[in-house]
Amino acid sequence: MNPDALEELYDTQAEPLFRYLCVLVRCEAEAKDRLQELFLKIARNPGCLKDVTEVRAYLFRLAHNLAVDAFRRRTRQHEKYERLGAEPLPIFAPATDPDLQIWRQSMATALADLP
Repeated sequence: MNPDALEELYDTQAEPLFRYLCVLVRCEAEAKDRLQELFLKIARNPGCLKDVTEVRAYLFRLAHNLAVDAFRRRTRQHEKYERLGAEPLPIFAPATDPDLQIWRQSMATALADLP
C-alpha cells in the first residue's frame, strides 16, 4: 500500500473508527491510541489489506480486537497491582536492638491503622 492510499484510507475511515473505539473503550485518549495502533499495523504490513473484500468491516474488526487486547492488558495489570497492594510490606527493616525493634513495630502498627 503506497502512502497516498494509506492517507486516503485514514481520511475516509479514521473518524468512524475513532467514534467506534470511543464507545468501546470509553476514553478518548485510549481510543486515539488504539486508532494510531491500528493504522501503524496497516502501515507496517501493507499487504494485510490485499485480499480483503470489505475493507471497512475488516478495519472495524481490527479496531475491536485492539480494544479487547488493551482491555485484557489493563485487567491483568489491575489484578497484578491489587495482588501487590494486598501484600503487607514491612515499613522498617528489622533491628538488632530489641528496644528499636519494638519502637519500629509500634510505628508500623500505628501507620497501618491510618486511613
